[in-house]
Amino acid sequence: MNIAELQMQRDRALACLILAVCISLACFLSVFGKGERLAMESAKSAVVAHEILLRETARTLDQNQEALIAVRAALDNTNRSRRP
Repeated sequence: MNIAELQMQRDRALACLILAVCISLACFLSVFGKGERLAMESAKSAVVAHEILLRETARTLDQNQEALIAVRAALDNTNRSRRP
């Protein structure tokens, strides 16, 4: 083999190596890229659900505080009426 043939084989081998790396990267991204996208969508859904639950909890807290004030007022009235 002369030098030209060796260089041509080297160039072909290098091209094959680069092609193999590109194919491997494309496969990797196609598999794990979808998972990341699904994870992001799932995280967004979880954030929306969390915000809804937070609003509902805040509403319930307000209702419970109003009920507590009403119960305390009723208890105070009951205690006042029992005093001689």
